[in-house]
Amino acid sequence: MFEPFVRICRKAFEPLVTQFGFREPEIAKLGRECFVRYHKGAATVSIAFEPGTTPIVELFFPAGPGDSVVPWAERGGVPYARRLPLLRPSAKCSPAEPELFAEYLAQSMAELAQAESKFLRASHSQTHAA
Repeated sequence: MFEPFVRICRKAFEPLVTQFGFREPEIAKLGRECFVRYHKGAATVSIAFEPGTTPIVELFFPAGPGDSVVPWAERGGVPYARRLPLLRPSAKCSPAEPELFAEYLAQSMAELAQAESKFLRASHSQTHAA
């Protein structure tokens, strides 16, 4: 059920690996959801998908002062926070047809590279990496 989404997502977000130094993605399937997660040190870019919905891009990082902690995102005893980057791809995306996500996800990656360049280029100390 998730194979087309995972294949298309990996291709669209390949620049995270080739340009920004993230590791190859890990794929997690939890119930009706699928996550394609790219890690770089203590930071994670996660693309979440549940059939019938549009994919969501999330950024995870060790929580600092003033950050809202996401309890289920903890890694190695370190509390994590998350941020949803403001991405507005113009490509149409039909949640019922994940095969059509290619352009939507490619535009999402292009916007992520611009909107979150500082986050993507940072070294993200390995101290808290999973």
